[in-house]
Amino acid sequence: LWDQVDDPERILGRYDEVLNRAAKANNWLGDHLRASRLIDASIAAMPAETPPSERAERLVQRAHALKFAGLPGAEVALNEALELISDEPASPVLARVLDLQANVAMLRGDFQEALELCERAIPIADRFSPPGDPLPDRLRNTQGCCWAATGDEERGIAQLSRLLSGRAYREQLRHHTNLSHYLNLAGEYRRAADIALAGAADARALGLERYVGSMLASNAAEPLIQLGEWEHAETLISRGLALEPPTGYQLQFLMTAADLALHRGDLARSDRLLAEVAAVSVPLHEELQFHWQLTWVRGRLLLVQGKPSAAWQVIEVALRDLRPIHPALVWYVAALGQAVLADLGDQSQERHQLIEDAVEQLPESRLVPLLRAWRQAESSGRSADWLAMLDVTPSLRPMGLTLWAHLRCADAALRAGNYDLARQQVMAGTDLAGRLGAADFVGRFADLAERARQADIERPGGLTSRELQVLGLVAKGLSNAEISNELFVSTKTVSVHVSNILAKLNVSSRTEAAAWAHQRGIT
Repeated sequence: LWDQVDDPERILGRYDEVLNRAAKANNWLGDHLRASRLIDASIAAMPAETPPSERAERLVQRAHALKFAGLPGAEVALNEALELISDEPASPVLARVLDLQANVAMLRGDFQEALELCERAIPIADRFSPPGDPLPDRLRNTQGCCWAATGDEERGIAQLSRLLSGRAYREQLRHHTNLSHYLNLAGEYRRAADIALAGAADARALGLERYVGSMLASNAAEPLIQLGEWEHAETLISRGLALEPPTGYQLQFLMTAADLALHRGDLARSDRLLAEVAAVSVPLHEELQFHWQLTWVRGRLLLVQGKPSAAWQVIEVALRDLRPIHPALVWYVAALGQAVLADLGDQSQERHQLIEDAVEQLPESRLVPLLRAWRQAESSGRSADWLAMLDVTPSLRPMGLTLWAHLRCADAALRAGNYDLARQQVMAGTDLAGRLGAADFVGRFADLAERARQADIERPGGLTSRELQVLGLVAKGLSNAEISNELFVSTKTVSVHVSNILAKLNVSSRTEAAAWAHQRGIT
């Protein structure tokens, strides 16, 4: 309406100031692409006599909009802002420049640089910020995120927790978002979901459901998937996508929806959703968290589709080219890579070393022992290692990974001839998959059950051919000495065979073993 009103500057102020306020409003909403266009127009319209500090403020706005719209140029704008105020002492503008620089450094995985910027900026922000200004807390949020991502998980989560005030306002939503994210990566799925849902409710109350509210809803859906509460997660995802949020938030929803579809066994839907994500180009050096999560979902989908070579290509790019953004995210992808190499039967030293190099220098986090045990089980292929993995911190283990462990353990037990263990794992996995509605896993466990049944027919009780021979003679009433004469082996060898037979059949005497053999015609 600017050109349709007489003397609009008398009503609203200078034109460039109005554009700047509009840009701030759109950044506040989360519509960063529109904000970037408005702030560019504002900078172009600034009078020549505009003070350097005010020009620097606009450049900070521009950098914020560009960064979160996924556009290049944020760091250039920040450097220009720093040059404008280089001769000034510590000031609120400097604190805001350092705040955004720290955030940008954190998002590209330069955590040490981000922490140094926070340490420099926090005293300035504390000194100059008026009461209620969110800047000091925003810097502490970035600081807490960096701690959580670099091995000081407890300290980082504690810092983020302290920032939650219980009062609904825009900046609080960032604390909900980041705290729920790091709790999810620490295995605190219930608390992560509750905090994200509380933040989403606050976003609705503030009129921000379509913007940051959609990110919080996606943050809630992720731990709900881990907990096996898939209907609730589906509701959040469907509502979020129906709101048609800005591109960045929409991509996160699509990826979470693809993950849920994969868990449920709807591989076609998962593939279709990931194709929508792939249609939007996000450079590898940008949005590292996005690319690690995308690798995790895409790699799993290709593996269960029976395309391990394609899965390895996706995983190899991430392990080779992506900067670590959190220990758990890297470990998830590394362990998945080990699973892919196991399915390929690949003993390539170079590929195994790539996985080892990716995790070797990573700091510890709560989920790392579980993910390390998973990698070990995939590497050895032994049912004993899968059982050990199932014993590691069960409360932190996602439901999808539990299903996978039961499946791989049953398969390993079958290949080793341990049919009792295979049946136990198939039963446990089938029950869990049925309760969750994991259709693909239900089918896979049914296939394993059939393999176990056929093996039982071919080798009743899981006995070897020699053990079946000994059992037949036991069923005829022969003693160990008589059996040793019959088979031309030592009495001690016969005794070992008999002990193994009793253990495999889960019976306590030769009489019970003989009865078992007679029932099946083994004589």
